Amino acid sequence: MDLSCLEKPKTKPPQITIVAAPGAGKTTLGALFPNPVFIQAEEGTSVFDTWADEDKPSVFPQLPRASKEKKISTKDVLLAQLRSLATQDHDFKTAVIDTVTSLHNLFEHEVCESYGVDNISEAAGGYGKGY
Repeated sequence: MDLSCLEKPKTKPPQITIVAAPGAGKTTLGALFPNPVFIQAEEGTSVFDTWADEDKPSVFPQLPRASKEKKISTKDVLLAQLRSLATQDHDFKTAVIDTVTSLHNLFEHEVCESYGVDNISEAAGGYGKGY
């Protein structure tokens, strides 16, 4: 084997999940990370109302609730936001999804919408297959 294929391990950015009760400061903490941009699965930006404009983080528009009738997909909007971060030049260093719990609920709703059922247990053939 040729030694020219050797390389040094690359440092990967951390992926952190912050878990706490509502109002504990998860959003505020996320805003304190290096140059954050927020993907909003719920409206949480009111915590920045008293912050100076130059200190407020950048936020994408809140993710929409899926609607089969209106042809709105939470997943498609989220992927477009992530794609813009992955392909466009920017100075952001931290992506904050606020909150993962709300994102999970939006995704469950979208699955239910796509199958025309009322709850995730009935989707994809029932018997809990929607999960």
